[in-house]
Amino acid sequence: MLYSGMWLWILLSVICVIAAQPRSASYSGEYGGGGGKRFSHSGNQLDGPITALRIRVNRYYITGMLLWVLLSVLCVIAAQPRSSSYSGEYGGGGGKRFSHSGNQLDGPITAIRVRLNRNYIIGLQVRYGTTWSTYYGGTIFGDIEEVFLHPGESIIQASGTYSTYIRKLAFVTNKGRQFPFGKDYGTSFNAVPLFPNTVLRFFSGSSGSVINAIGFHWDYPISSNNGDRISSLHSSRTRVHCRMLGLTCLCLLVGSSIAAGVQSRMSSFAGEHGSGGGTAFSFSSEQLNGPITGLRVRENPSHVLGLQFRYGDIWGTYYGNPSGTLHEVLLYPGENITQVSGKSSSYVNEVIFITSLGRIIRFGQPSGNSFNDFPLYRGTALRYVSGRYSSVIHSIGFHWGVQPGCVHCKEGEIGA
Repeated sequence: MLYSGMWLWILLSVICVIAAQPRSASYSGEYGGGGGKRFSHSGNQLDGPITALRIRVNRYYITGMLLWVLLSVLCVIAAQPRSSSYSGEYGGGGGKRFSHSGNQLDGPITAIRVRLNRNYIIGLQVRYGTTWSTYYGGTIFGDIEEVFLHPGESIIQASGTYSTYIRKLAFVTNKGRQFPFGKDYGTSFNAVPLFPNTVLRFFSGSSGSVINAIGFHWDYPISSNNGDRISSLHSSRTRVHCRMLGLTCLCLLVGSSIAAGVQSRMSSFAGEHGSGGGTAFSFSSEQLNGPITGLRVRENPSHVLGLQFRYGDIWGTYYGNPSGTLHEVLLYPGENITQVSGKSSSYVNEVIFITSLGRIIRFGQPSGNSFNDFPLYRGTALRYVSGRYSSVIHSIGFHWGVQPGCVHCKEGEIGA
């Protein structure tokens, strides 16, 4: 009975590990002759990815090898890099830019406060974990409504209406609850995440005496413990008492779950720089084609007029004015954009991209207010750009995350 129970745990644990990491592992070899004592570093991968090699050689053979490894969870991150997406921006121009990108470090969204009158959404405040964000919007008129999410509850859909300002916001959760705020008239919008099993992670937009515009950032959910699912997953898993190989397989499952928690904290947003007006744009969906591999920027002597990015080997939509001087830059294999700076006033006047290889790619004219953006987390790069445009680029924001492999790359290109 004891051994039959033990083997049942082993079988279940192996199945769980397979389910957690579908179609990712492979093996090449074995190369060489027979003889000697068998060895495998399978268990060492729990300690992390390969970070160094030691090999002892003589003039004929490799006589010894020692592999030192650190945190394996980052290996699983590479297997699931595409999780963050952006919806918006909805509303009109004007107001001062705001973003809750840094607030997600405090945990998931657990409550929302909305100030509203009979015409508009006046103000917004969101609780992340146990910490309330800064309040944005008007403070004099309007009624405050407040809702709290249940433990494990997340927002999976956001809709509403807008004209010059935001008139209505409505949220739907994974528990089936709905929270409407404001009046249902104006232009309608409906925002959902691009990737399955992702939820609303934070808000951005612009505000003055009301909420002028709003955007929604989606990614994997995290727990309320300072944005970390690791401890809760660990405690729940360690209550399962397996023996021998069953325990080892379960540890692999925990490692995969931990990696998902780490992955969920890798996206951030910087901006939006410039002014309101124009039509909102976003390259969020283009990231499915792979990492950024090229960019086209159109300029005149005063402003940046238009933008286009290549993801993998596919060029995205062009946004902006079809006139002006067009510049095109292609990134080298393995090169990523790690910093963006520039200048803006009523429009975006200059934008400068700095890459992981140290290249500086400059467009436009250095006049106006300066900005300098980089990702919140190490090891992340520019995933896509959003903003507003008409005959010029009115404003621009930058979305950072783990750089994905290229889905449509040809052999020899990035991600191949």
